Amino acid sequence: ITGSAEVIEDQSVDFGQEIDIEALDATDGSEGITKIELGGIPSSATVTFTAEPGITVTPVTVGGVTTYTIEATNPNAGQLANDAAIRKPLESFNLTPPQHSDVNINVSVAVTKNDNGVTATTNGTLPITVKADVDGATISGSGGGKEDENNALSIDVDLTDGDGSETYDWAEITVPAGVTLVVPSTFPNGI
Repeated sequence: ITGSAEVIEDQSVDFGQEIDIEALDATDGSEGITKIELGGIPSSATVTFTAEPGITVTPVTVGGVTTYTIEATNPNAGQLANDAAIRKPLESFNLTPPQHSDVNINVSVAVTKNDNGVTATTNGTLPITVKADVDGATISGSGGGKEDENNALSIDVDLTDGDGSETYDWAEITVPAGVTLVVPSTFPNGI
């Protein structure tokens, strides 16, 4: 089991198609994949996949981590048919990391094969690198007063990403011609 994937923070990646599972040893129909487990996925991540007839995909969440089990429901379909059917939903797995998170995700992959009634499980990991992306700040404010007098102007700036990984770097205030902006001696929030 090999592969890797990368995604930009708050975007999605088709990680299932990046999981490379070795080919079957036997091509006579006696061997096939009967189950694949994808684990280590944060429960706050968004995961989607495309269903396939004869295959169940079961998510189980424990302690904030979700494991998805992809399994054949028709043992009479034949090993090769089940193998091909299981690979289809796997290839469609898509993940969006938890909102505003740039924490990398290591997806554990366990593949169970059946060869004439003898099963064996191979384990691997698919690392998903999550690249940070700066979120724009939210800005709001208002002001009012009389002409030719100083008027208070309230400007509120908040970071969208509240996990502490982003900070203010600079701000620019543009005023119309003829307006004088009086700046306070200290700024809020460390500006």
